[in-house]
Amino acid sequence: LDSGDKLSFKVGKENIGTFTISDLPREDATLLLIIYRHDTESTAVSFQSHVFTRMSAPQIGVLDTYRGKSASSLHIEDLAMPGANSTPRDETLRFDSVVAIDSGAYRV
Repeated sequence: LDSGDKLSFKVGKENIGTFTISDLPREDATLLLIIYRHDTESTAVSFQSHVFTRMSAPQIGVLDTYRGKSASSLHIEDLAMPGANSTPRDETLRFDSVVAIDSGAYRV
């Protein structure tokens, strides 16, 4: 991919949206591109993207693409290891954010 490239999305022969690459990182990275309904009334689409750079810790992208009337929240809790004397941490994850986490077992 190069800056200015366009990614076109189709359903059958109908073009439903185009994502334009505006800028690229200088180092090797992974692009997460999400296509979702813009609203509940039309077939228009929207895009969200994030570039994951190289990090030693795993990263989680937290996106809310639901377009209905209901609201929700998302929590992550680390699972207690057998024999551990620590209390599991529970944290609310903000939508439209990226977080780095330590390796381990989690409940989302």
